[in-house]
Amino acid sequence: MARSRLALWIVLAVCCYDSRLLVNAQRKAVREGKDINSASKQPPLPPVPSPPLGPPTRAATKPSFVVVLVDDLDQMLNSTDRAYLPLLHSLVGDQGLRLRNMAISSSTCCPSRTSLLTGLFTHNHGITANLPPYGGWSKFLTTRPDQSDTWMPSQLQKAGYNVYSIGKFLNGFAVGPGAVCPRGYTVLDALVDPYVYSYFGPAFSKNCGAVQKYGDSDYSTDIIRDKSIGYLREAVAAGKPFYLQVNPIAPHERCKDSEEGGGGRLACDNAIPAPRHAYLFRNASLPDSPNWMAPLPESFRTAVAAASDSARSGKELGAVQSGSQLNTAYRQRLRAMAAVDEMLRDIILELSAQGVLDNTHVIFTSDNGYHMGNHNFGQGKTLPYEEDVRVPFFIRGPGLPRGLVTDYATTMVDVPATVLALAGIDLPGGMDGYPIPFHRLMPAAYTPALGAKTYDVPSAGLVPGGRAYLRDATPIEMWIHTPGAPMNGVNFRSVRVCTTYLAFGSPAAYRQAMAIASRNGTRAGSHIGLGDLLFAAGDRTTAGDAMGTNLDVYAASSSSSGSSSSPGVRSRSGSSSNRATADSGSSSASSGSSTAVTGTCYKYNNWCFGIRELFDLGLDPAEVNNRYSDPRAARLVQRLEAVLSVLAYCKGDRCREAYGAIVGPGRVLSFADLMDPGYDSQIGALRKFEFQGCSAEKLDNELTWYRGG
Repeated sequence: MARSRLALWIVLAVCCYDSRLLVNAQRKAVREGKDINSASKQPPLPPVPSPPLGPPTRAATKPSFVVVLVDDLDQMLNSTDRAYLPLLHSLVGDQGLRLRNMAISSSTCCPSRTSLLTGLFTHNHGITANLPPYGGWSKFLTTRPDQSDTWMPSQLQKAGYNVYSIGKFLNGFAVGPGAVCPRGYTVLDALVDPYVYSYFGPAFSKNCGAVQKYGDSDYSTDIIRDKSIGYLREAVAAGKPFYLQVNPIAPHERCKDSEEGGGGRLACDNAIPAPRHAYLFRNASLPDSPNWMAPLPESFRTAVAAASDSARSGKELGAVQSGSQLNTAYRQRLRAMAAVDEMLRDIILELSAQGVLDNTHVIFTSDNGYHMGNHNFGQGKTLPYEEDVRVPFFIRGPGLPRGLVTDYATTMVDVPATVLALAGIDLPGGMDGYPIPFHRLMPAAYTPALGAKTYDVPSAGLVPGGRAYLRDATPIEMWIHTPGAPMNGVNFRSVRVCTTYLAFGSPAAYRQAMAIASRNGTRAGSHIGLGDLLFAAGDRTTAGDAMGTNLDVYAASSSSSGSSSSPGVRSRSGSSSNRATADSGSSSASSGSSTAVTGTCYKYNNWCFGIRELFDLGLDPAEVNNRYSDPRAARLVQRLEAVLSVLAYCKGDRCREAYGAIVGPGRVLSFADLMDPGYDSQIGALRKFEFQGCSAEKLDNELTWYRGG
């Protein structure tokens, strides 16, 4: 009885964020002519009561884990704003750490989900698509990544954990007589084909047994919530640490047949919310971005048409939906996520009621991002642009301080590596992931939980000066296999580097440009600008000194005339901007101190049809200004080519530290170090990465100087 009363008190305290409050705020905004997103944040959210919650915390043991993995949730389209997911922010973000610079290495479901389970990049685990023969459940059965020593569920089980997974596993997952069941699970209660993307009336199979089909009025997210809470109680009662992965399908489109079954986009339509959320966010709309419905360069369209299914399918490369249709789909995605937000609350309440919240890491992220009209594409993923690769990442748990934000760049393979490190498990030698270096990002605030391990690359500390190595380069790679789609049969290799080396302007110019992006993004209710994402901590404290600085003074005084863009910037009308650019490249790196530094992220895309793209995300967060041919980019491109070559074929330790393969071990600790002119001749002698053709299949058709592990 006492527990029930306490739980009720918590619900009353938390449920101030009730969806009715958001709807009322939106209606008030419409009457007053205000922006819908800023109105949704009024009145201010009251503070969430801090633990202790529920019964006394149980005796200290290894920490447990709850990982909520949603499907196709974007970061760049503002879908994770506090106005839309208030419980995520109040119960996880405000109670822990937010990594707002996470970029997925392969931006589609199966490759990314396999990376989460294996800690391997796609070029190492081999599941490159959602559809057979190159991806999906059928590819899993031929490659059997669950038999590898990097398979996270088995690693956890061997360390004494009970492992649970509920909801979506992989596209096309099916069971039947003689079915193979993935290793390492105490319980795998998975959605099964062809009902994976049925918001109402889904079907599940527990441990690859008989299929349980739910009624047409049963909502998938609510079923997954109830199952998760049931397994959570079972896990606590077992008296062992546990890993519980919760996999709702929101906000993925509803599909009448699975992608594995051949239905694809033609069988899919908008996400479906729970009936109680059907009228939320009526006035929400996609953020206004310079890349929205902006035509791609003619050279790009021509090259794609010659290399892909574009000509053969009779489909043009570009948006196939109107702005009104895209905004309707966007609102449905937001509404579908409302049930996930409630599910997260209910799981945390149950953790509290069971007395294990204080010793449980709760992680929230998505398998990939999503574009909706960006770069003149319709809806989808698989591209190397920020809308597709950037995803939210929140974590709370023992030893992590509350309410911090970090700009440290991470990717999906780092999540299993981080889980293993927090669980006190040695990193398997073949794993590509890099555990999030909490001890480096916030050394004064992080207190490792019982048995947790910290990880540093072995070469760290070999460079004089006392600086620690923090990985700053990650690969992006994709072999697009979506039969009938314009981009089918196209592949690319990319690298994303976040660094203090500034190629196209002074630190002041970068700060001014990012402040403009932040200011404009705030006005539009958008998170597209790195000025917002990498610097504006809002109501939280910034963790780490990799790229954090305070832009308030610049945001207050900057004007659009001071932006640092170059000729050739795409706009929705196809026109170009000819504003002056700032002075030549420089580095604003400090010697490991906590003084303010300015940084940016570079995206370098190498397409199989011969197009190369270079974007400076600090100055051009919408990726409309290809700087590849800019004379100031020559040395930068030289380095990015070298790093791309290594990360395209890296394995294990080399994926965590690429620079040793380029200039020798222990000589540089960062990309900014690699820009030292002393390495010009050595790096200039390396062969550029080249494709010998395009393919939806991962083939040995690439020319590169690096083929090592």
